[in-house]
Amino acid sequence: MSTVESRVSWDNLPWSKIDGKTFLFVRHGQSEGNVHTIAELLLTGKPNQKYELTQEGVKQGIKAGLLIKEFCEKQDQRISALFQSTYVRTQHTLECILRQLGQWAPPKLKVTTSKLLDEKIGGIFHTMTRNEIEKKHPIEIEKSCKEGYYLYKPPEGESCVDVEVRVHQFVKELLENSPPGVTLVSAHGRWIQILENSLWNRSPEEFNKRKKTDPFPNCAMLILTGNGCKEKEAVRYKLKKVNPFHFRLNA
Repeated sequence: MSTVESRVSWDNLPWSKIDGKTFLFVRHGQSEGNVHTIAELLLTGKPNQKYELTQEGVKQGIKAGLLIKEFCEKQDQRISALFQSTYVRTQHTLECILRQLGQWAPPKLKVTTSKLLDEKIGGIFHTMTRNEIEKKHPIEIEKSCKEGYYLYKPPEGESCVDVEVRVHQFVKELLENSPPGVTLVSAHGRWIQILENSLWNRSPEEFNKRKKTDPFPNCAMLILTGNGCKEKEAVRYKLKKVNPFHFRLNA
């Protein structure tokens, strides 16, 4: 089976169960991994999963929390479920958000940590610079250029297709098991981009282009809702420095 053929089908998900539910996916705030070089990160001795938020990342999480509070007030919906990945940066972001929500997030609401939400695994290349990869693994560079970012799977790592399978499974479980109200999910940028790409039924080639031209900033959000019509509708909210929040419908 080819890589393309192994992509999952998003049309067979139980979308009829989305009515009355809102899924809010937020990327973690700025972390150490977003601001330091590979050499600097290696000196910390921390694995990728342990990268913490920077001070700016904490501020972004607080701003995101205030926007989510406003969203809940306008929708008159409380947070009904909470999810985070196994990575520290998503967990700290969720903590920052929850401190802003007040009555809109029940204090004893359980947070579920799921590996399905984890960052795309970079494999042996995660701690290597581009120059190092070119010197030590020229064949892999050639392979990645030929297959493209979405389809290429690095040694001991994941392709975006692999992550899409995880994303698909997570969304399926949300549709089937989540209660009415707002489900808040703290995840990773690439993970959410793959979700967005799949919802709009875009090709791997389209993803590769948009990855460069339409990045998903720290604490940007994707809101998936039934909108009272039992059909999915996705709206992306982006965090900006000048005008903190704005939204647009991705068509």
